Amino acid sequence: MNREQVSVERIQQDIMKSVMFHDVCGAFVVIPVLWGCFMLIALPLELIFTSVPLGWIVTVIFLILELCYLAVICGTLICVKTLKFTVRTETLADKEEEKFRGRTYTPPRLRFRCGAMPLPRAQRYYSWSAANLMNSRDLYNTSHLGDSFAVVMLWNKIRVIYNLDIFDVQYPHD
Repeated sequence: MNREQVSVERIQQDIMKSVMFHDVCGAFVVIPVLWGCFMLIALPLELIFTSVPLGWIVTVIFLILELCYLAVICGTLICVKTLKFTVRTETLADKEEEKFRGRTYTPPRLRFRCGAMPLPRAQRYYSWSAANLMNSRDLYNTSHLGDSFAVVMLWNKIRVIYNLDIFDVQYPHD
């Protein structure tokens, strides 16, 4: 079986896609929604206690939180561009199925010795690949216990994984 080549540029592209999917979504969806919820609480309280501008206080706090989060995202992108991530060879230790508990959804996970990789439904993996474009279910199903993976770590978090049965990763491994 011919394994597909994965260059440093493709690793960077996959990490960027992971950052955009996870972190930017948090910055531009989760934080504004939380701000709106807190404003729904703060504005009626501001009408009751007219001497305290709770709306402004909540807005300033969430603005600072948003700016800090965006600074972390920028730092992550700089680390990716300057190759500050590590690639290590790991063996798949465990697989967890997706779970539904009432309204709570937990995506499937692939567990390695260095951590776990959640596989969100909406994310596409290896979008640059013509032969191995996968969704989370495909990635989960093609991964078997004991398979070797190239695990890309950035700030002690797994960002991307490559099954070494399918891909040949061109990066010095730890």
